[in-house]
Amino acid sequence: MLSRAKSDEKNICCVLRNGVIEQVHHNYLHVGDIINVEYGMAIPVDGLILQATQLMADEAAMTGESDEMKKEIFHSCHQRMEEKKAENKGKEVDKMHASHELPSPLVLSGTSIAGGEGRMVTLMVGEESCLGQIIKKLVVRPEVTPL
Repeated sequence: MLSRAKSDEKNICCVLRNGVIEQVHHNYLHVGDIINVEYGMAIPVDGLILQATQLMADEAAMTGESDEMKKEIFHSCHQRMEEKKAENKGKEVDKMHASHELPSPLVLSGTSIAGGEGRMVTLMVGEESCLGQIIKKLVVRPEVTPL
């Protein structure tokens, strides 16, 4: 029984909901919940970063990419992208390498936090999240035949 309680601990998120901080199991997260993210956390929903301190995500499970991706708020990401465009104007750029230099404001379900901490707002949950879409496609339904 102890191992079950220990495994459930990993599925609890610290959530700001209706102005109150609550401990919520990831199955009960809602769109609009503000979730504290920290090192080692498995991300159960898709979200947008609201606050970040040296936040890095391991997206290998979703994208196959082994490099950790830096996560920042949207404004910082957009500003960095504009600066990068200005720097590279008229230059030949390796798009694959360049995409890793820019931070992203999105966090996908099925990934984990590799470093830092922050807060994110929940955008998609359950079957509508990235991980939910993959799981939905993997479900094999028996074929109905006239025999």
